[in-house]
Amino acid sequence: MAGQKNMSLRRTFLGHPGGVYLIAAVEVWERFSFYGMRGLLVLFLIAPATQGGFGWGEGQALRFYGAYIGLAYAAPIIGGYLADHHLGPRRALFWGAMLMCAGHFLMTGPVLFPWLIGQLHGVPLHALLHSSPDLAMGALATTGEVAARLAAMARTAGVSASALGAAYLSASYSFYLAVGLIVLGTGFFKPSTYAALGRLYAGDDPHRENGVFLYQIAVNLGAMFSALIAGTLGEKYGWHYGFSAAGVGMVIGALIYNWKQNAYLGRIPHMPPARAHRARHGRRADLSPAERRRLLTIAVMGIFSGLYWLAAEQSGGSINIYAAQHTDRAVLGFEIPATWFQSLNPFFIVVLTPPAMIVWLRLGRRVNQAQKFGIGFVLTAVGFGLMVGAFFEGLYAVDGRSAALWLVGAYLFVTLGELCINSVGLNFVNTYAPLRMVGIVLSFWFLCTAVANYGSGLVGSLTQSVPDGAVFGGIAFGCLCAAALLFIMSKSFSSWLEAPDGGVK
Repeated sequence: MAGQKNMSLRRTFLGHPGGVYLIAAVEVWERFSFYGMRGLLVLFLIAPATQGGFGWGEGQALRFYGAYIGLAYAAPIIGGYLADHHLGPRRALFWGAMLMCAGHFLMTGPVLFPWLIGQLHGVPLHALLHSSPDLAMGALATTGEVAARLAAMARTAGVSASALGAAYLSASYSFYLAVGLIVLGTGFFKPSTYAALGRLYAGDDPHRENGVFLYQIAVNLGAMFSALIAGTLGEKYGWHYGFSAAGVGMVIGALIYNWKQNAYLGRIPHMPPARAHRARHGRRADLSPAERRRLLTIAVMGIFSGLYWLAAEQSGGSINIYAAQHTDRAVLGFEIPATWFQSLNPFFIVVLTPPAMIVWLRLGRRVNQAQKFGIGFVLTAVGFGLMVGAFFEGLYAVDGRSAALWLVGAYLFVTLGELCINSVGLNFVNTYAPLRMVGIVLSFWFLCTAVANYGSGLVGSLTQSVPDGAVFGGIAFGCLCAAALLFIMSKSFSSWLEAPDGGVK
């Protein structure tokens, strides 16, 4: 029996350990849930109350979106530390999945809890809350203008003002609690998946980078179908249906993980890596000069990775709103839901990742990570240049709308940029970070992304005060500047990673 178990742990398919495919299968559903909610969030927040939304202004919604995505990538600082020192990556994965399941289903709270309170009072309070186009949802206290509007609505409908206020607050608090649980769960889940993935390969395994590419294919399969399924349900039938679909996806991912983790991840011990290192060596190990230099290099590349995501996350914010409000989405009498454009990035990732794997494998060390990042920023700049073209076409169009092909091209080039930056960067961290610190180093990487994602909301909100074309053009120019810096850095990049005390870990 033990021999059979060891064989199951060593089994490979196409040169990759079986655990890679388990993590990928779980990640398909986790990303289905995350991107399903992400694609709907801004549209839900800006939809008027009469359409079931929160009735926020675009600027407020984009800032909240940036804060949410930013916190989702900042939370791994806590989750990564706990995984390294107390939980271990496998337990952290489990608890992260549980928290996200709870959060995604609680996103139905703005509908469910007002309905339940209405049932207790025999009044359709949820319908009443969404009967006024001037009421903005989401306040944490029924004071001021909100209190006045609720009181007027209660008098007109002949219902209890306190019951209506309770229904309003239940919608607000359940929404923020749901978002908080998703953020916290992501903090445990995200660094642990990458840390577990890295521990399935030897440090010099040439398949390691392509393993990350396979993982990214899984991520984007989930993201692609989430836009088509959760996005369609949310836009066409009701926001809570879309959020519920995201919750179902997370439950499926959690069940798959709990079913097969012992069979395919058994080589990864439950003991946290930092504790295991202390048990072997009797003390906390100091960093060697080579490790310090590699960590500094990772920090620099993490900052550039964050800058990429500042640009790319416009897809869920300002570009998402542009698709909904300024793009001609009619095809043969059918209007394409704006959320469907969110599936273009994952679709291109799935289609283009195999050729990208072949290209990077053949180029090998002839192109270093800084050069790959530089190429990625140039391609991303082209994508935002196309968005500038879309803006000018809409500016002179009779109906003020531009062709959808502009967005297709923009998503294509931003995705090509991602293929040069995201998987390459994550593999870089897994390769050069000290094994006992992978979780916390990945957390720093995600922290850079978190700051950038919050910045993406602030940058996107500029479209309320300056033309969209100016914002998109500014992002394109910034990407070209980043590319220039990376190409300059690339000349000395390899020497930063050379280690007189033994080379790559």
